[in-house]
Amino acid sequence: TGDLGKNLQRIRNLFVTLIGLRVFSSILAELRESVSAAKDFNQAISEIQTIARENALVFDEWSKQLLTLSSSLGVERIEAAEAAYQALSNQVVDASNAVSFITDQTKLATVAVSTLDEAVQTSTAIINAFGLSVENSSSVAAILFKTVELGRLRLRDLSNTIGRVSILSRQLGVSFTEQQAAIALLTRRGIKAEEAITLLRNVELKLVKPTERMSELFREWGVSSGEAAIKTFGLAGVINKFVQEAQKSGDVAAELAHIFGRLRAIVGGTALSQADLNAEVAKFSTAGRDAFEAFQQRIESFSKR
Repeated sequence: TGDLGKNLQRIRNLFVTLIGLRVFSSILAELRESVSAAKDFNQAISEIQTIARENALVFDEWSKQLLTLSSSLGVERIEAAEAAYQALSNQVVDASNAVSFITDQTKLATVAVSTLDEAVQTSTAIINAFGLSVENSSSVAAILFKTVELGRLRLRDLSNTIGRVSILSRQLGVSFTEQQAAIALLTRRGIKAEEAITLLRNVELKLVKPTERMSELFREWGVSSGEAAIKTFGLAGVINKFVQEAQKSGDVAAELAHIFGRLRAIVGGTALSQADLNAEVAKFSTAGRDAFEAFQQRIESFSKR
């Protein structure tokens, strides 16, 4: 009995030792991970400083601001630092407004169920293409959220492709809101986001280089070009006027084909003409309020977990 008791005590001591070793190993692993994360974060700050030459912040200021953002909005500090680097690299922000911009993009990523990188890439593409200021970042983020909410797409569907149509939209005078309303409409009609962007781009290309029939209509409307038509009637107005002209012929599809003269432009124009683009644009008027409410709801849902 005495030997059994001693053996049991040895087993208990061994068990306690093993548990202690496991706990110690776990703590050691966490410490190593924390040290590694801190090194990565410090490296990221150093990289930010190399490209933020104007109004540059010292290392400690960058670190403090990004850590504050990380803790207040629940984003990983290295992710916040990488987002700041990308925004600076894309020449959208400088050191004085980078953190404010990243704050807007973090909120966009939250409500659009996206990554911070996708939010930054999409917003910087829009700001650069439309020649906007970083002060417009919150409204850009709100309109992008509304696009995701109304359309059948994710933010990642726009991050690498939205620039292809945005540059052309700006050239024609199509507003960012009109562009996004058109994309939302097209995707709701079952067209994938990338194809929707391609279709809209082809419609706009035909407005830049119109067919003979389209040029004839421009003259009848008292405008000299697609850009002038957009300026006078807006994208929705131009599309509606094309539909009205096509309806006069009795064969809408054939007349639209005559007007656009290019298959993808015909498909895009037809798809947009079959829905009320004006009504869709109107839905974006509440984008700022809707994005704010969605963010509040997401934060509340996180706090209840």
